[in-house]
Amino acid sequence: RFCFADNVALAYSDKVDIKWTTSGTPDSCTASVDWSGGKVAGGGTETQGPLTGKVQYIYTIGCVKNGLTVSDTAVVNVVPSVWCAPNPAFGRAPLSLSWGATASPSVSYTYSWTGTDGLTGSGAAVSKNYTTGGTKSATVTATAPVPNTVLGPSVSGTYTCSAPIQDPLPDLTATAPPFTSGLIPTGRTNEYYADTTLTLRAVPLDPLNV
Repeated sequence: RFCFADNVALAYSDKVDIKWTTSGTPDSCTASVDWSGGKVAGGGTETQGPLTGKVQYIYTIGCVKNGLTVSDTAVVNVVPSVWCAPNPAFGRAPLSLSWGATASPSVSYTYSWTGTDGLTGSGAAVSKNYTTGGTKSATVTATAPVPNTVLGPSVSGTYTCSAPIQDPLPDLTATAPPFTSGLIPTGRTNEYYADTTLTLRAVPLDPLNV
């Protein structure tokens, strides 16, 4: 008989101590799956990591006594390291902003987004038009399935990023009514004419001034 490490979930790039104990004095013990080689039959501890290559590691050890093999397995899930950023990083409303995300280790993820001003979406990148100023934030969750579901069917990591957006500029457009004093409308919109009268008068010449 022997006891093995518990199943655990660790952060990306962490290390894990694998500990095993035995009884009945096995003849030999051998590691398999995500570690390998002969192990001390009387029990021991071994450090594995950093855990950066995938989202789940499986450590199995088998010990043999009189031709009979007994094995046990420890499962280590790796919580993804998630990061996101806005593009552009800042600006003035109205502004179309793109949020992009990455996750490690490099496996296939599904992404889901929530955020201020009703932001929702899926995929590694989402976009939204912002019409008001303020600090806008986006929270992304990256999820990946795992082959051994003893700790659940998947692992996920979450990250929140933000972008400062300035208020829109004030609307300075002014509309002046047309100048209509003394004008007569033509019947068309904003169209007028002036009623001008021209008077001609004949003045006799002064013979003294000719």
